Amino acid sequence: MRVRWTRWLMVACVGLTVGVSGCTSQSQNSDVVTAGSYKTAVYPLDQYRVSYEQLTTLTRAVAVVTQKCMRRFGFDVPVPANLSNGKFQGMDDRYGLADADHARTLGYHDKKPTPVEVTYESRFPLEATAVLQGVDPTTGQPIPATDARGVPAGGCRKEGIRALFAGTASESANGDLAEDLIRDALKRSTADDRVQKLIKKWQECGKKAGYEWSTPHNVRVDWSNKSIGTPKPNQEEIDAALTDVRCKNESGLLDTWVSVNVEFQKKSQETNSEKLRQYKAENDTHLKNAATILTAG
Repeated sequence: MRVRWTRWLMVACVGLTVGVSGCTSQSQNSDVVTAGSYKTAVYPLDQYRVSYEQLTTLTRAVAVVTQKCMRRFGFDVPVPANLSNGKFQGMDDRYGLADADHARTLGYHDKKPTPVEVTYESRFPLEATAVLQGVDPTTGQPIPATDARGVPAGGCRKEGIRALFAGTASESANGDLAEDLIRDALKRSTADDRVQKLIKKWQECGKKAGYEWSTPHNVRVDWSNKSIGTPKPNQEEIDAALTDVRCKNESGLLDTWVSVNVEFQKKSQETNSEKLRQYKAENDTHLKNAATILTAG
Protein backbone atom coordinates (compact mmCIF):
# COMPACT_ATOMS: atom_id res chain seq x y z
CA MET A 1 0.00 0.00 0.00
CA ARG A 2 1.33 3.36 -0.94
CA VAL A 3 0.66 6.91 0.00
CA ARG A 4 -2.07 8.51 -2.13
CA TRP A 5 -3.78 11.92 -2.43
CA THR A 6 -7.25 12.99 -3.61
CA ARG A 7 -7.52 15.82 -6.12
CA TRP A 8 -9.54 16.70 -9.24
CA LEU A 9 -8.41 18.25 -12.49
CA MET A 10 -9.19 21.93 -12.98
CA VAL A 11 -9.07 22.72 -16.69
CA ALA A 12 -8.58 26.06 -18.35
CA CYS A 13 -10.88 25.50 -21.31
CA VAL A 14 -14.44 26.67 -20.69
CA GLY A 15 -17.00 23.88 -20.92
CA LEU A 16 -14.60 21.02 -20.20
CA THR A 17 -14.63 19.09 -16.96
CA VAL A 18 -11.86 16.59 -17.56
CA GLY A 19 -9.41 15.81 -20.35
CA VAL A 20 -7.57 17.76 -23.01
CA SER A 21 -9.08 16.69 -26.32
CA GLY A 22 -9.88 19.72 -28.44
CA CYS A 23 -8.40 22.09 -25.88
CA THR A 24 -5.30 23.65 -27.37
CA SER A 25 -3.46 26.84 -26.66
CA GLN A 26 -3.28 29.96 -28.76
CA SER A 27 0.38 30.10 -27.68
CA GLN A 28 3.16 30.93 -30.10
CA ASN A 29 4.25 27.33 -29.68
CA SER A 30 1.66 25.27 -31.57
CA ASP A 31 2.76 22.06 -29.82
CA VAL A 32 1.72 23.34 -26.40
CA VAL A 33 -1.49 22.01 -24.88
CA THR A 34 -2.82 24.10 -22.01
CA ALA A 35 -5.74 22.21 -20.54
CA GLY A 36 -4.36 22.66 -17.07
CA SER A 37 -1.23 23.52 -15.22
CA TYR A 38 1.17 21.85 -12.85
CA LYS A 39 -0.13 23.53 -9.70
CA THR A 40 -3.86 23.40 -10.46
CA ALA A 41 -4.19 20.08 -12.25
CA VAL A 42 -5.64 17.14 -10.44
CA TYR A 43 -5.86 13.65 -11.78
CA PRO A 44 -8.88 11.41 -12.49
CA LEU A 45 -7.28 8.33 -10.93
CA ASP A 46 -6.35 10.04 -7.65
CA GLN A 47 -9.85 9.44 -6.27
CA TYR A 48 -9.07 5.71 -6.15
CA ARG A 49 -5.87 6.08 -4.14
CA VAL A 50 -5.63 5.46 -0.40
CA SER A 51 -4.72 8.60 1.52
CA TYR A 52 -1.84 8.81 3.97
CA GLU A 53 -4.29 8.89 6.87
CA GLN A 54 -6.16 5.86 5.54
CA LEU A 55 -2.92 3.99 5.02
CA THR A 56 -1.99 4.65 8.64
CA THR A 57 -5.36 3.28 9.77
CA LEU A 58 -5.00 0.12 7.68
CA THR A 59 -1.45 -0.49 8.89
CA ARG A 60 -2.43 -0.02 12.52
CA ALA A 61 -5.40 -2.38 12.21
CA VAL A 62 -3.20 -5.18 10.84
CA ALA A 63 -0.71 -4.56 13.67
CA VAL A 64 -3.44 -4.76 16.34
CA VAL A 65 -4.68 -8.14 15.09
CA THR A 66 -1.10 -9.36 14.73
CA GLN A 67 -0.36 -8.27 18.30
CA LYS A 68 -3.34 -10.19 19.70
CA CYS A 69 -2.32 -13.30 17.79
CA MET A 70 1.31 -13.09 18.92
CA ARG A 71 0.22 -12.77 22.55
CA ARG A 72 -1.32 -16.23 22.32
CA PHE A 73 2.18 -17.56 21.72
CA GLY A 74 3.88 -15.56 24.48
CA PHE A 75 5.18 -12.62 22.42
CA ASP A 76 3.83 -9.27 23.57
CA VAL A 77 5.25 -6.36 21.59
CA PRO A 78 3.41 -3.01 21.89
CA VAL A 79 2.11 -1.38 18.73
CA PRO A 80 4.07 1.90 18.40
CA ALA A 81 2.21 5.20 18.36
CA ASN A 82 3.49 6.07 14.89
CA LEU A 83 4.01 3.12 12.60
CA SER A 84 4.86 5.10 9.49
CA ASN A 85 7.54 7.51 10.77
CA GLY A 86 5.74 10.65 9.69
CA LYS A 87 4.22 11.91 6.47
CA PHE A 88 6.36 11.86 3.34
CA GLN A 89 7.71 15.33 2.55
CA GLY A 90 9.70 14.56 -0.56
CA MET A 91 9.55 16.11 -4.02
CA ASP A 92 6.78 15.45 -6.52
CA ASP A 93 9.05 14.47 -9.38
CA ARG A 94 6.75 12.79 -11.85
CA TYR A 95 7.84 15.44 -14.37
CA GLY A 96 11.30 15.88 -12.92
CA LEU A 97 11.71 19.12 -10.95
CA ALA A 98 8.71 21.33 -11.71
CA ASP A 99 8.21 23.75 -8.80
CA ALA A 100 10.09 27.06 -9.14
CA ASP A 101 9.73 27.86 -5.42
CA HIS A 102 11.27 24.51 -4.54
CA ALA A 103 14.08 25.07 -7.06
CA ARG A 104 14.81 28.52 -5.65
CA THR A 105 15.22 27.36 -2.06
CA LEU A 106 16.14 23.67 -2.22
CA GLY A 107 17.45 23.01 -5.72
CA TYR A 108 17.01 19.29 -6.30
CA HIS A 109 17.02 18.48 -2.57
CA ASP A 110 13.91 17.01 -0.95
CA LYS A 111 12.14 19.00 1.75
CA LYS A 112 12.94 16.20 4.18
CA PRO A 113 14.67 12.87 3.75
CA THR A 114 12.33 10.11 2.64
CA PRO A 115 11.19 8.43 5.87
CA VAL A 116 12.48 4.93 6.48
CA GLU A 117 9.52 2.73 7.24
CA VAL A 118 9.88 0.66 10.42
CA THR A 119 7.29 -2.09 10.35
CA TYR A 120 5.61 -3.48 13.43
CA GLU A 121 6.83 -6.96 12.49
CA SER A 122 10.46 -5.85 12.58
CA ARG A 123 10.13 -5.17 16.32
CA PHE A 124 9.70 -8.83 17.20
CA PRO A 125 12.67 -10.94 18.32
CA LEU A 126 14.16 -13.46 15.93
CA GLU A 127 12.69 -16.39 17.85
CA ALA A 128 9.19 -15.09 17.08
CA THR A 129 9.70 -15.39 13.32
CA ALA A 130 8.08 -18.81 12.95
CA VAL A 131 4.87 -17.72 14.62
CA LEU A 132 4.86 -14.30 12.99
CA GLN A 133 5.37 -15.56 9.44
CA GLY A 134 4.07 -19.12 9.70
CA VAL A 135 7.29 -20.52 8.29
CA ASP A 136 9.69 -23.03 9.83
CA PRO A 137 13.01 -21.11 10.02
CA THR A 138 15.06 -24.30 9.72
CA THR A 139 13.41 -25.58 6.55
CA GLY A 140 11.85 -22.45 5.07
CA GLN A 141 8.62 -24.39 4.64
CA PRO A 142 5.15 -23.32 5.83
CA ILE A 143 4.21 -24.63 9.26
CA PRO A 144 1.55 -27.31 8.67
CA ALA A 145 -1.94 -27.07 10.12
CA THR A 146 -1.21 -30.22 12.12
CA ASP A 147 1.54 -28.44 14.10
CA ALA A 148 0.84 -28.76 17.83
CA ARG A 149 1.36 -25.04 18.46
CA GLY A 150 -1.68 -24.10 16.40
CA VAL A 151 0.09 -21.42 14.36
CA PRO A 152 -2.44 -19.88 11.95
CA ALA A 153 -1.83 -20.36 8.23
CA GLY A 154 0.72 -17.80 7.13
CA GLY A 155 1.44 -16.83 10.73
CA CYS A 156 0.05 -14.02 12.86
CA ARG A 157 0.92 -11.42 10.25
CA LYS A 158 -1.33 -13.21 7.76
CA GLU A 159 -4.07 -13.43 10.36
CA GLY A 160 -3.97 -9.64 10.61
CA ILE A 161 -4.18 -9.25 6.84
CA ARG A 162 -7.09 -11.71 6.61
CA ALA A 163 -9.00 -9.70 9.22
CA LEU A 164 -8.45 -6.52 7.22
CA PHE A 165 -9.51 -8.10 3.92
CA ALA A 166 -12.54 -9.95 5.29
CA GLY A 167 -15.54 -9.65 2.99
CA THR A 168 -13.57 -9.01 -0.19
CA ALA A 169 -12.83 -11.45 -2.99
CA SER A 170 -9.19 -11.99 -2.05
CA GLU A 171 -6.24 -10.18 -0.57
CA SER A 172 -5.03 -9.15 -4.01
CA ALA A 173 -8.15 -9.27 -6.17
CA ASN A 174 -7.20 -6.02 -7.90
CA GLY A 175 -3.66 -5.67 -6.60
CA ASP A 176 -2.37 -2.12 -6.67
CA LEU A 177 -4.66 -1.24 -9.56
CA ALA A 178 -4.81 2.54 -9.14
CA GLU A 179 -1.05 2.89 -8.76
CA ASP A 180 -0.42 0.61 -11.74
CA LEU A 181 -2.74 2.66 -13.94
CA ILE A 182 -1.21 5.94 -12.75
CA ARG A 183 2.29 4.72 -13.58
CA ASP A 184 1.12 3.49 -16.97
CA ALA A 185 -0.51 6.83 -17.82
CA LEU A 186 2.66 8.71 -16.92
CA LYS A 187 4.77 6.32 -18.99
CA ARG A 188 2.46 6.71 -21.98
CA SER A 189 2.32 10.49 -21.64
CA THR A 190 6.12 10.66 -21.52
CA ALA A 191 6.37 8.69 -24.76
CA ASP A 192 3.65 10.74 -26.49
CA ASP A 193 4.82 12.75 -29.53
CA ARG A 194 3.37 15.97 -28.12
CA VAL A 195 5.55 15.62 -25.04
CA GLN A 196 8.63 14.31 -26.84
CA LYS A 197 8.64 17.34 -29.17
CA LEU A 198 8.67 19.66 -26.18
CA ILE A 199 11.33 17.67 -24.36
CA LYS A 200 13.56 18.52 -27.32
CA LYS A 201 12.68 22.20 -26.94
CA TRP A 202 13.45 21.94 -23.21
CA GLN A 203 16.82 20.39 -24.07
CA GLU A 204 17.54 23.21 -26.54
CA CYS A 205 16.67 25.78 -23.90
CA GLY A 206 19.06 24.14 -21.45
CA LYS A 207 21.81 23.95 -24.02
CA LYS A 208 21.63 27.73 -24.52
CA ALA A 209 22.24 28.08 -20.79
CA GLY A 210 25.21 25.70 -20.89
CA TYR A 211 23.49 22.47 -19.82
CA GLU A 212 23.42 19.11 -21.61
CA TRP A 213 20.24 17.35 -20.54
CA SER A 214 19.02 13.87 -21.48
CA THR A 215 15.59 13.54 -19.86
CA PRO A 216 13.81 15.53 -17.14
CA HIS A 217 13.93 12.56 -14.79
CA ASN A 218 17.61 11.89 -15.36
CA VAL A 219 18.51 15.51 -14.59
CA ARG A 220 16.73 15.27 -11.26
CA VAL A 221 18.36 11.92 -10.44
CA ASP A 222 21.84 13.11 -11.47
CA TRP A 223 21.67 16.15 -9.21
CA SER A 224 20.22 14.12 -6.36
CA ASN A 225 23.17 11.74 -6.62
CA LYS A 226 25.62 14.65 -6.67
CA SER A 227 24.08 16.15 -3.55
CA ILE A 228 24.06 13.02 -1.40
CA GLY A 229 25.33 13.93 2.06
CA THR A 230 24.93 17.67 1.57
CA PRO A 231 22.16 19.17 3.75
CA LYS A 232 21.69 22.24 1.55
CA PRO A 233 22.10 22.98 -2.16
CA ASN A 234 24.95 25.18 -3.38
CA GLN A 235 24.40 28.03 -5.82
CA GLU A 236 25.39 25.87 -8.79
CA GLU A 237 22.60 23.44 -7.99
CA ILE A 238 20.03 26.20 -7.46
CA ASP A 239 20.98 27.86 -10.75
CA ALA A 240 20.63 24.55 -12.59
CA ALA A 241 17.30 23.82 -10.92
CA LEU A 242 15.86 27.23 -11.76
CA THR A 243 16.99 26.88 -15.37
CA ASP A 244 15.42 23.43 -15.54
CA VAL A 245 12.03 24.72 -14.36
CA ARG A 246 12.23 27.88 -16.50
CA CYS A 247 12.92 25.82 -19.62
CA LYS A 248 10.03 23.47 -18.84
CA ASN A 249 7.72 26.47 -18.68
CA GLU A 250 9.12 28.45 -21.62
CA SER A 251 9.03 25.41 -23.90
CA GLY A 252 5.47 24.58 -22.83
CA LEU A 253 6.65 21.13 -21.74
CA LEU A 254 5.30 21.19 -18.21
CA ASP A 255 1.69 22.17 -18.91
CA THR A 256 1.49 19.92 -21.95
CA TRP A 257 2.95 16.95 -20.08
CA VAL A 258 0.47 17.45 -17.25
CA SER A 259 -2.43 17.69 -19.69
CA VAL A 260 -1.42 14.66 -21.74
CA ASN A 261 -0.94 12.67 -18.53
CA VAL A 262 -4.45 13.64 -17.44
CA GLU A 263 -5.75 12.64 -20.86
CA PHE A 264 -4.28 9.16 -20.54
CA GLN A 265 -5.57 8.85 -16.97
CA LYS A 266 -9.06 9.75 -18.14
CA LYS A 267 -8.92 7.14 -20.91
CA SER A 268 -7.64 4.57 -18.43
CA GLN A 269 -10.44 5.44 -16.02
CA GLU A 270 -13.03 4.87 -18.75
CA THR A 271 -11.45 1.61 -19.98
CA ASN A 272 -11.10 0.18 -16.46
CA SER A 273 -14.24 1.65 -14.93
CA GLU A 274 -15.62 -1.64 -13.58
CA LYS A 275 -12.28 -2.77 -12.15
CA LEU A 276 -11.82 0.62 -10.53
CA ARG A 277 -15.31 0.49 -9.06
CA GLN A 278 -14.53 -2.90 -7.54
CA TYR A 279 -11.14 -1.67 -6.37
CA LYS A 280 -12.68 1.30 -4.57
CA ALA A 281 -15.41 -0.87 -3.04
CA GLU A 282 -12.76 -3.25 -1.73
CA ASN A 283 -10.77 -0.39 -0.24
CA ASP A 284 -13.92 0.94 1.43
CA THR A 285 -14.53 -2.50 2.95
CA HIS A 286 -10.95 -2.65 4.19
CA LEU A 287 -11.35 0.72 5.88
CA LYS A 288 -14.60 -0.37 7.55
CA ASN A 289 -12.89 -3.54 8.77
CA ALA A 290 -10.00 -1.46 10.10
CA ALA A 291 -12.36 0.84 11.98
CA THR A 292 -14.08 -2.17 13.57
CA ILE A 293 -10.74 -3.69 14.58
CA LEU A 294 -9.45 -0.48 16.12
CA THR A 295 -12.73 0.22 17.94
CA ALA A 296 -12.63 -3.24 19.50
CA GLY A 297 -9.02 -2.61 20.54
